[in-house]
Amino acid sequence: MDDAPLSTAESDARPAAREDEVWSQPELSHVRFERRATLFADLSDWPKNYEGYGRRRAIATVKAFHSYAAAVAGRHGGTFVKTSGEAVMVTFADAASAVRAAAELQSRVAELKAAAPLGELVLPRVGVSYGRVIREDRLESADYFGNTVNAAARLMKLAGGGGILVSAAVLSA
Repeated sequence: MDDAPLSTAESDARPAAREDEVWSQPELSHVRFERRATLFADLSDWPKNYEGYGRRRAIATVKAFHSYAAAVAGRHGGTFVKTSGEAVMVTFADAASAVRAAAELQSRVAELKAAAPLGELVLPRVGVSYGRVIREDRLESADYFGNTVNAAARLMKLAGGGGILVSAAVLSA
């Protein structure tokens, strides 16, 4: 940590901080708009499996699903953005690549079922949307926000186990 005193201009630019205060550094992120396809996928009706079959086996199965989804997305040019519980979020430069990834994710699910501890219970559901997104680049990662992202997440929840739902924007892209 640099203990050099602040110049007058620097000390006027920011308020005095307590030693235990966390500083936000907005200059370390960059926000822009892009047109992207967003894919959300998760395991249908999964939370009940944590109690019914044991947390360790359920978590190991979720981790296997995350790895499987990342590999499938990568084969179609997708960028793995993040996980949220059982769900994964992936973005693609175009809608066709996202749809191909969604189709492969469902068509090759037998591989995941064979590899996961609770594979017999695995039933992915997928939602895909296309349109304008807000991209926030941070030091080591990027995240995406906006209506397109929200639509993909909602479609995933409506898809049902083994299903794929796409937005109208995907069909017209």
